[in-house]
Amino acid sequence: MTSLSRGSFMGKPSSNANRFLIANVRRFLVGVGIVVMTMFGTKSPTLGQVIDTKASAPAISTPLALTMSRGACVAPPPQAAGYCLKFSADFNPLNLSPNGLGSFTWYNPGMWWESPAPYNNIFVRDSTLNLVWRRGQSTADTSVSTAAQDGSYYQAWHYGYFEVRMRWDPVVGAWPAIWMIPIQDITNPGGEEGELDIFEGQGSTPDVFYGTIHDWVGNQDVANNNCCNAYQLPGTVHLSQFHTYGVLWTPGHLTWYFDNQPLNTVATYAIFDDLKQKYYLILGSQEGANWTSGDTSGVSASSIWMQVDWVHVWQ
Repeated sequence: MTSLSRGSFMGKPSSNANRFLIANVRRFLVGVGIVVMTMFGTKSPTLGQVIDTKASAPAISTPLALTMSRGACVAPPPQAAGYCLKFSADFNPLNLSPNGLGSFTWYNPGMWWESPAPYNNIFVRDSTLNLVWRRGQSTADTSVSTAAQDGSYYQAWHYGYFEVRMRWDPVVGAWPAIWMIPIQDITNPGGEEGELDIFEGQGSTPDVFYGTIHDWVGNQDVANNNCCNAYQLPGTVHLSQFHTYGVLWTPGHLTWYFDNQPLNTVATYAIFDDLKQKYYLILGSQEGANWTSGDTSGVSASSIWMQVDWVHVWQ
């Protein structure tokens, strides 16, 4: 933006009244510039980051681009009424850590206990995140998360509405997943913790939406809703096209959404109301026929993809 000097714009002030007028005009112009930047402008590596983080990590505040003028929130979807946008990623740029560590938005591997996927299988094209599994890669999972592999930096939340617009390759062996686990799984593994699966799919049943919760104690899955976690989608729905996958998490309850329509509501286990547990987000394109990671039974595809348009967190 070209700066405006007092001499070139208004002329030299000749009185206190003129100085007052000029000062207010300049303040108005600065305000206009801020609004323009808010609506159309710059994006930094920390855009959209209102985070829960360890004391060693730098503090990051709500960015201007996520709020409208005079403090009003960006309009949420109806199921998130009253919430404000706390995190927004459109992958322009990706801001991916080169080694799973440091202060970034996204990290490979998405599952901290796994080996990282080949970095050339994680890329952005036309502002869309591509996660690609390729036959022969060392790990069955190509995923990213909002937590560093050592837990030193992360973006994590508790309660809210979480939504992802994405599409995936509905072929045998595909296992796309959008899910959340607490940062404590990295920093203090082995204790009791929840797992929130916003969406999982299986290429062998491409018209079924799986939304699941788990209560883990000592690495044992002691409770889940596997009995009633599958939702048949209409035959007109094609998951190779972009759709919005979401979950509304409130005290004691979870409701899954598909294209802003509710699918199912369940009561949560007590661990999900432990406010000390902050959940980070994982996006993954995993190869795993029959719900088994790395199982290539019946898999003919040489690659399996998942494409993510954007991610929103509302609170």
